[in-house]
Amino acid sequence: MFNPVLNLLSNGTSDRSVLFEPYSSLERAGGVISKKDNFDGTLTICRARLREHKFQPGFDYFFAENQGSDPVNVSKYDFPVPPVCLHTFDYPITIAQLGDAPTNTGIVPVVCTKGLYCATESFVSGKIYSTQILGSMNIKEEELDAIQVKDPELYSKLMSQYYYILNKESESGIKLEEKFYKP
Repeated sequence: MFNPVLNLLSNGTSDRSVLFEPYSSLERAGGVISKKDNFDGTLTICRARLREHKFQPGFDYFFAENQGSDPVNVSKYDFPVPPVCLHTFDYPITIAQLGDAPTNTGIVPVVCTKGLYCATESFVSGKIYSTQILGSMNIKEEELDAIQVKDPELYSKLMSQYYYILNKESESGIKLEEKFYKP
């Protein structure tokens, strides 16, 4: 019969600290923080840079949240990955199978990595809504294909003394909306 044991410390007790440390860490791009039209047919999109920690499966984890009211419970049947950027400081983890506190609680370093990932994408489609009188039901809608939406002279070709709503969509589906009046 196989009997798994944890590493032993010099005093002969098991080293439980490894269960509170992530065994894997992954950095990825998160939600959109900012988007900017470069007026050359491209859009610069900046996303939050996030880090996810993965913990040892097979235990019931409790990740205490330090920013809100809802703690995160992960059962032993789930793959424990606490929500990204939930924690802004070192945070405690409790493992139910290790008995009563304080032996069942450990401290984990911050999960969120500060910073941004920025990328430039081409526009692939768009729509222009135009009207001469604000509040008028007489609105013209025009679909823009990939060539039209990237046209550097798009604004100069629009009629004067009209109100516009210009919607553009990038390769990854990020939408940019501009509302303006052309004098």
